[in-house]
Amino acid sequence: MELSAISKWKPVYSVPIWHNPHEGFDPDLNTCPRFRLVLIERGTGILRFSERRKSFIAPAIFCLNEREHPVLEQSMELQAQSLYFHPHLANHNFTFENIRCAIKSLPPMRQRDLYWLRPFLRRDTAYDGYLSIGPAVHLRISSLLNAISHQITQQEDVHWSCRSVSYLLELLLLLSRFQYTPDMVEQKRPFHLPARS
Repeated sequence: MELSAISKWKPVYSVPIWHNPHEGFDPDLNTCPRFRLVLIERGTGILRFSERRKSFIAPAIFCLNEREHPVLEQSMELQAQSLYFHPHLANHNFTFENIRCAIKSLPPMRQRDLYWLRPFLRRDTAYDGYLSIGPAVHLRISSLLNAISHQITQQEDVHWSCRSVSYLLELLLLLSRFQYTPDMVEQKRPFHLPARS
């Protein structure tokens, strides 16, 4: 399945971004290499990865890369949505091969753009791609996903793809901040996004 948005405007082109309003971890969606942001909005469950299991409870986020294909083992009252995208939307030079090279080998601009993808690439004992979030963060991420969905489905003018990518970058910037400020994710203190200019 091609997880891309196809332009309704001429010239016809595709943008490797796709929104799934009813994410159920369908294995058929693993055939196209994409990063995947899953927003768990309601319910609980257990995902099985190749060598581990991960339980979750809403609200929460999974930041999955193209190598991760979780299987939903069980769930209760699950309601989730997801965004599939190719990393070259963060930087047109990125491929699934070069995003895992040594960051110091990259030019400064690419180092910055790779930082935005850290939630999908970093895997260690402290972080496995799962983030428990609070109501304010849930609301903001849901709003950005809805904005992206509107742009790629309605395509009200020829600039729809630019706007959808700008919302994606805003989403990636928000997620990347969680790598260094996990207390914001768990809502141990109030979380306020800076006003948009």
